[in-house]
Amino acid sequence: MFTSSQLYFGSEPCCLDIFTLRYRWFGAVWKYEGNHQTVLGFWFGDSQRDIVKQAHDAGWSSFIDSNDPEAIRSVYEHIRNRQSEQDWGQRSRLALYTAFIKPWKDVPPGWYVIRSDRRFPFYVAAIRKTKFFVWLEHASVCETQRDVDILLERVNREHGVKWQVVSRNMMISCLRSQGKSSSAGDGQCRRRTRRNDA
Repeated sequence: MFTSSQLYFGSEPCCLDIFTLRYRWFGAVWKYEGNHQTVLGFWFGDSQRDIVKQAHDAGWSSFIDSNDPEAIRSVYEHIRNRQSEQDWGQRSRLALYTAFIKPWKDVPPGWYVIRSDRRFPFYVAAIRKTKFFVWLEHASVCETQRDVDILLERVNREHGVKWQVVSRNMMISCLRSQGKSSSAGDGQCRRRTRRNDA
């Protein structure tokens, strides 16, 4: 059991920076309330020194360096899990004209999966196109093909989507938040068999 007045700091290299999708140092400050770990701040940086500086700049100067790799790993996993749930639940309709510009005007209504890059790690988004709208239904940061498969399985469970690979040239390599997209890449696009799309 720890006292709530003790602050702990830990850092670990080679963690996926959820903001830049690069592997960097991760560091955090936390405390324990009873046996519950409460995260007070976290940072990503290019070196351990960078992480310590960010913690000090944020006002955390008096802490105990934790030598427990499981403690910092649990903080990192907590941050990633929270981010994953936010990405899953953040449904949004893209700009009204999106369905009428390329590449969306050239594809039939249905479900599509796009990725932000050709190589891992990348963002994957499950997109639903209707006759007049394009919806970003779900998103996920994927470090492996297994992460992509988990997203597809979850979309299938929630929405009854049956995925199939269609044309390789339909892959959209990047989708900007304004609803504009870059040119098609050479990856894969998955789309469901058409049923009742409203």
